Formats: sequence, structure tokens, C-alpha cells
Amino acid sequence: MLSKFKLVWFLLLLLAAACSEATPTTSRPEPTRVQKMVAKVSKIDVLTLAPEAGETPEVRLVAQVELPDPCTVIDEINTARFAQAFRVTITVSRMAGVDCPSTPQLVDRIIPLDVAGLPAGAYQAVVNEAVASFTLEDPQSRKPAETEQPGEAPAAEPTPTGTPASPEQPGTAGEPAQAPSEGEDGESDRGEPCEQKVGFFGDVTVPDDTFFRREERFTKTWKLRNEGTCTWGEGYALAFAGGELLNAPLAVPLVDPAGGQAAIAPGDIFTVSVNMAAPAQGGTYVSRWLIQDPAGVRFGLGASRQDVIYVRIVVGWVDPFGSPGTGGDAGGPPGPATCGEERDPGFESQVLSLLNTIRVQNGLRQLSSNPQLVNAALGHSTDMACNNFTSHTGSNGSTFRDRISAQGYTFTYASENIYYGFGEGFGDPQTAVDWWMNSQEHRENILNPYVTEIGIGYVYYASSQYGGYYTVNFARP
Repeated sequence: MLSKFKLVWFLLLLLAAACSEATPTTSRPEPTRVQKMVAKVSKIDVLTLAPEAGETPEVRLVAQVELPDPCTVIDEINTARFAQAFRVTITVSRMAGVDCPSTPQLVDRIIPLDVAGLPAGAYQAVVNEAVASFTLEDPQSRKPAETEQPGEAPAAEPTPTGTPASPEQPGTAGEPAQAPSEGEDGESDRGEPCEQKVGFFGDVTVPDDTFFRREERFTKTWKLRNEGTCTWGEGYALAFAGGELLNAPLAVPLVDPAGGQAAIAPGDIFTVSVNMAAPAQGGTYVSRWLIQDPAGVRFGLGASRQDVIYVRIVVGWVDPFGSPGTGGDAGGPPGPATCGEERDPGFESQVLSLLNTIRVQNGLRQLSSNPQLVNAALGHSTDMACNNFTSHTGSNGSTFRDRISAQGYTFTYASENIYYGFGEGFGDPQTAVDWWMNSQEHRENILNPYVTEIGIGYVYYASSQYGGYYTVNFARP
């Protein structure tokens, strides 16, 4: 009996010793400076369009950039034109020193090429390490009525579409109802094999990371192009392919005969809109879509035809302005004053001194601090910190112009820089100014000879993602 008692006592001692071990504490990693590097471009597509006879074609590159995590963002895109080539350099900045999930992301960037005045011939586009070739036609050689694709009937005798014998609808006119496997091409109006592919031509509405209130409704519109050789008729749709549905329908028809919309021929550029709504919870949401043919086969962008068409939005966690339509006016109060944010006037003074020193070194006048601009900047920094987002668009949909005007400041010119980060060597004033000066757009705001006044606002909120948030408003009355 005694031995059993000792055994039990020994086991209890072991358990107590295990439970009394110090629990390792987690802390934020030592922050480092923003890392600027050349982006990894996995592939590029070339979209060309000659809208009218005798006009210069439009050429756009669609570059697929691989980002290793959400803390890496595209920084600059620089394009240089040579005799027979275009050289594009895409750089990214990584917000180091913050906790960031290792979630790779693919981001598409549209890069227009200036081909005005170039002779017809073969050209090459190099985006970082990715290479693509394209051909410019002589605009004078295009016939006004020349809209057919190779292998199709002449324009004077167009191939009929939507007829019962159209092989775009398998199973009709005695054809076997057998859908091709995923990724296979369809058939042309004459029964010949054709390629199904879509090209992305731009976001008409709701660009990436647009900020919305919770449950706010919006309409997303894309501009696309039929890049294949099949004509898209009735039964083609934009279909949901993953991510967040955002309260949208599962499919939106591309062609609606009842509405008088014509078929989409190869080379046609068109728009498609989807009515959506932001979720009830804050966060970042991505909704992915593909084109779907009448047989249910889905296809998308890129050489693989599997790259999705998507919309990415940011939804605020808190809404100090009430639900949509209940009285939140753009340019109103920036956010709750009770979230625990801390203002640092010392940081603001350092930024002002650094910026004025740079301006003097470049032969420009110093900027004077204006209280109204300071209030506008401080309000936006508070909004970003308390609502945990980073954007020039406020959580109430306001622009920097709205916020400056709301303070009673009448301007003839205004611009804004923002920056976010925490810790010495990452979120300090010198690092913020260095980052702005290494970004062309922000540098131009700092060195603008027209502006005369400035407002700087800095707040820190420990519970936010980035900790410290800077806003600088430049203006001239």
C-alpha cells in the first residue's frame, strides 16, 4: 500500500513540475527596414487591339506577380522603350518586422505600352525575367470591314451564330451531348476546333483593396476580351469559381438575347457586371470567377486558361458611422476616439523637419504647418489605426480632398502621403521619409514646388496590425 502511495505521489510531483514550467512568451520580432526588391513575375500575356483602320494599336501587358505574403506589396513599375523591345521593371516592398502569414498571393498588373509611331514588325516585351513577343501590324493595311479571324468566312458572308446546328451547344442537331474535359477547346460555328480564352482589360469599378462598410452593397464591373477563336453566344456566363461569393449570383450571363445583347466575337472587348455585398464581418475578401460555356466547361486567363478573374475588397471591423445609409457622410469624423490610439507630436515634428530639409536641399521653399491640414491628417491616421486598414480612402468612403474640405480648408491643390509601421528602424520618422523618397509618386508630392502648407498626423495603436500610422497632407490655399 505504501509503495502505491509513493508511486502516486511521485507522479503528482512530475505533473506539478511540468505545469510549473515557464510558458514561453511571444513578442514582436525586431523590426527591420522596408526591403525593396525585384518582383518575381511568373508570366506575362500580351493583349493587342487595333480598334479602327488607320489607328495605332493598343498594346497592354498583363503581368502575373508572385507575392510571398500579404506584407509584400508592389512598389513601382517602370517602363523603358528601345528599338524593338520594351523593358519593364517591377519592384516590391516588404513590410518587414511584423507578424505576417506565409500565404503566397498572385497579383495581376496591367501595363500599357506606348507603341505610337513604331513601325510594323516583331517586338519583344521583358518584364523582370519573363519574356513575351508580339507583332505590330501596319495600321494602314487594315481594312475597315476586316473583323474575321483566320479560318472564318469573309466578313461579307458572316458565319451564322445561334442556329440549331451550332456546335457551341453540344447535343443539338444530332450532335452527341458530350462535354469536353476541363481546359479543352470548343468548336467554331463551322464545327472546326477553336480556342476558348479570355483576356483581362481592366477594372471598371472597385479596384483591388477598395474599402467597404460591413454589408455595404456594390457593383463590380470588369472589362474583358474574347481572346480565343470561338464566338460566345447564349449560354456563356461569368461563373463563381471560389473564394467569397459576396452575396452575388452563382453565374451572370454574358449574352442576353432578350436584352438585345449581341454575341461576343473573337477580339471583342466587353464588360460584365456583378451585384455584390460586403460580408458582415471585417477583413479582406477575394471572390474568384471564370468564364463558363454552355456545356459547363470553365476557362480563364493566361496561357493555362485557368487564371481567375477576381475582386478583392477590404471590409472594416468597426463602423463608427452606422450602417450604410444611416447618416455617415464622407469627410465626417474619422473614427472612434476611444480605441486607445496614442498621438506622438514628437514624431510629427521630426517628419516636418526632415521634409523641409529635403525641400531646401532641392531649392524649394519650406512648408508651414496648418492646423486644419493637421486635423485632417490626424483624423485619417486615427481612422486607419482604429479600423485596422491602410488606404487613402477612409472607412466612411472619404477621399483626402473630402477630409481636408471637412476641416474648412479651401485649397487650389492638395495631395496626400501615408505610411504605416512600428518600431525603431521601421516605423520611425526617418524610415517613413526614406520610404516616401524612394517612391516616385510620394517623392513628387514632397518636392512639389506649388504647395505651401502641410499637415502631419501620427498615431500609434498597439492592437492594430501595423502599430503606427502616418498621414501627411500637402496643400496650397
